[in-house]
Amino acid sequence: MYQIIGVAEKSFTGTEPGTMIDVFLPAMMHRSVTRADSTWHRTLAVLKPRAVVEPLREQLNAIAIAFERERAKSFTNLSKQSLENFLHQTVVLAPAPSGVSDMQNANRRSLAALVSWLA
Repeated sequence: MYQIIGVAEKSFTGTEPGTMIDVFLPAMMHRSVTRADSTWHRTLAVLKPRAVVEPLREQLNAIAIAFERERAKSFTNLSKQSLENFLHQTVVLAPAPSGVSDMQNANRRSLAALVSWLA
C-alpha cells in the first residue's frame, strides 16, 4: 500500500528528457539502498524566483560530506588516496530547465560539433 504525497502538473513527465515517468517511489525502495558500496541519487531542486543558489549548494554539500564520511567508515578495500579522492567530492548545482539527461551528457560534444558543422 502506498500513500500519495503529491501530484504534479499533467505536463510534468519526469526529470530526464526522453524518459516518461508516471510514478516516483521513495529511494528506500531501491534494492541497493542498504549496500555500503552503492550510492546513487539525482536531486532536483525547484527554486523560488530570485533564490540564491550558493547557500543551498553549501548546505547540500555539508549534508553530502557528512553522509559520505559516515559511509566511508565501512570501506575496507580502498587505498588511502582513493578514499581521500572519494571524500573530496563536492555537490554541483546546474541549471536544468529541460531536465538532466545522461543521453545529452554523453552526446553533448558530438551534437555541438554537428551543429557547428551545419551552421
